[in-house]
Amino acid sequence: MEEMEDPLSLDRRHAWHPFTPIDEWLDPAYEPVMIESGLGATLTDTRGRAYLDGNSSIWTNLHGHNHPRLTGAVAAQLGKISHSSYLGLGHGPGSLLAARLCRAAGFDPGRAFLSDDGSTAMEVALKIAFQYFAQNGQPARQKFVTLGGGYHGDTVGAMSIGRSAAFHGAYRPLLFPTEAAPMAGCYRCPHNRARPERADARSYRKCGWECVDDAARALEKTGAETAALIAEPKIQGAAGMVFQPEGYLAKVAPLVKETGALLIVDEVFTGFGRTGAFLASQAEGVAPDLMALSQGADGGPPSHGGDAGARAALRRFSRRPGADVLPRPQLLGQPAGLRGGAGQPGPL
Repeated sequence: MEEMEDPLSLDRRHAWHPFTPIDEWLDPAYEPVMIESGLGATLTDTRGRAYLDGNSSIWTNLHGHNHPRLTGAVAAQLGKISHSSYLGLGHGPGSLLAARLCRAAGFDPGRAFLSDDGSTAMEVALKIAFQYFAQNGQPARQKFVTLGGGYHGDTVGAMSIGRSAAFHGAYRPLLFPTEAAPMAGCYRCPHNRARPERADARSYRKCGWECVDDAARALEKTGAETAALIAEPKIQGAAGMVFQPEGYLAKVAPLVKETGALLIVDEVFTGFGRTGAFLASQAEGVAPDLMALSQGADGGPPSHGGDAGARAALRRFSRRPGADVLPRPQLLGQPAGLRGGAGQPGPL
């Protein structure tokens, strides 16, 4: 029977791995690592070798593998139902996690749209922003301002607002245009007049907040056509761990508000305590209009994405024919994953 075959042999014949050179993977001289199990911060492969899961399985696992509280919550939910449509239907795990997400993120009152993953969460945020203005007398607001070096996922909309040539360069002809402001990072910043030191460049920078001026100029270019500015708060991870100067987002947020646009923060990488505060935008004292979350919303197993929305924006979707939120990820609102998220330690 096929299930009794060697997993590596099956993998090499049938599996296709992302960001993995397939020629190298199939080279007989190369030995792929096949993971068998995980416990805490340790992964164990099929030969019994242990590895430190140094990036938490790409930022998805907050509390370690096989955390008894999470696996217990998921197992209990699986005994009831693993998945049902969330279109016109509800369930307890979804209600509970949505409420806890909104409260922890400062969107109370507010709502959470439960999507599939981080990329999908960003797609949903873009569509909500676009639809919000289209339904409320400002259909010209269709342009998005982004930060240089930004990474928001690998679906077409998320790639369009990203600025990562390494990940998205091959697909540039598929993407819609956006206006980009240079990334705000004090290390090697062209505006930083300080001589390099062996210290955090943010601590000795000499500048006049030209990075904020750069963002202002980008917003001026799009003007009354601006739907939203999108930013990764505090740290741009895929850009090379670029640390923004403290207070950058706090200075940019009022500029966005002055233009009448929405502020979308991507907390997929920075949220859930990874930068100290529960959310990086909270540490900046910024209340965005829309926020994308993912890895961490369910604590690890299985992954979910989510968008929290501010009350002012969401009111405009209420009590109007055709004013419902239209994005429809197939696996959104999966009870098993959401029950795990609601059962994790910490603010949720």
